[in-house]
Amino acid sequence: EEYVFFPEGLPTMRVFEYALRKFQEEIGLSCTCHNLRHSYASMLLSANVDARSAMELLGHADIQTTLNIYTAVEKSHKAAIAGSLNDYVKKRTE
Repeated sequence: EEYVFFPEGLPTMRVFEYALRKFQEEIGLSCTCHNLRHSYASMLLSANVDARSAMELLGHADIQTTLNIYTAVEKSHKAAIAGSLNDYVKKRTE
């Protein structure tokens, strides 16, 4: 099985962090591996990937880790949820 960005297999953390640092210098971005992981986890759930699949993709042993620590509901997703709830209540009261 090949990896998209690393056809030779996954790099060590040291090699990855070095490559990330070089990339950040080139484009003027500043973030950590943890920031990227947190964003990835949040985007998985915002894209409606089920929590169990997200847990497996992130390599967590416990689904609560995925749900409680690495994810946050994005503002746009909160607005959509509120809109859905408002529509539901409106239909029930008409």
